Amino acid sequence: MDDMLGKALDQTDRAATYILDEDGRAFSLKQRGKMREILPADVSGVTSIVVTFERMDPIATYGAAIAGSVKRPTWVLGISDLLMVADLLPNPAAFHHYARLRAAMSDDGVIAACESDVLGSYFYDRVQPVLAQESDGQVVRIVGYSSGRINRYYSNREMEIAAAEAPTTGVPSNVAVALRATSDSAGWAQCAEVVMLLEPATWTKWKRFARRHKGKGEFKANERLTIIACDGQPFIESVDGVSRLGVNRAGESSVKAQHG
Repeated sequence: MDDMLGKALDQTDRAATYILDEDGRAFSLKQRGKMREILPADVSGVTSIVVTFERMDPIATYGAAIAGSVKRPTWVLGISDLLMVADLLPNPAAFHHYARLRAAMSDDGVIAACESDVLGSYFYDRVQPVLAQESDGQVVRIVGYSSGRINRYYSNREMEIAAAEAPTTGVPSNVAVALRATSDSAGWAQCAEVVMLLEPATWTKWKRFARRHKGKGEFKANERLTIIACDGQPFIESVDGVSRLGVNRAGESSVKAQHG
């Protein structure tokens, strides 16, 4: 296990070091091949993920800690779990936020019996109650069983039950669409994090605001985010940790919610 994950973690760390510390922006498909610039000049950070072809729940349980010392927070998982997460979190903002959270959990010593428990908890409360618990390094924090909705969804889908509905993050579809459209914008990761951590009650207020004001005006979600209903293309403006997200009011209904 250490040998298998150790090499992958080392390679991931070298790639992150190349991008962040050495301003590496060019890559090649093969050794000594033609280099291509595929990254923008400004990169604020990286999300480290190691994927194995093995189905091993201990990976979800202990993550990168299995391989010993890890230089950067890294999410380690099997390919089948990655496919499940990508299927249920198809929106870039939700997937990115979940990946960053999972890497941080491994780095902070929070464990789970399997990946679907973490993902199920993410749909319910973003795993925040567990992450908010203080630990002195001697108390183990564990994500409890939360796979029920996910298991029911895949079982119903396998049996072709018409009522099979995938769990959702609860983010209104027009907000999710705006985040998808602005994924190349400066400040996107920061804005996505704020959106994904908003309480369900905030989205209830947003829907009420949209109905009352006929989809026009500015809605202050919290101190770090204002959502602006606009007729043009979605946009993100970010200044001093405060984001403004432009959402096309003529887009998909804010009452519906996407998976991500």
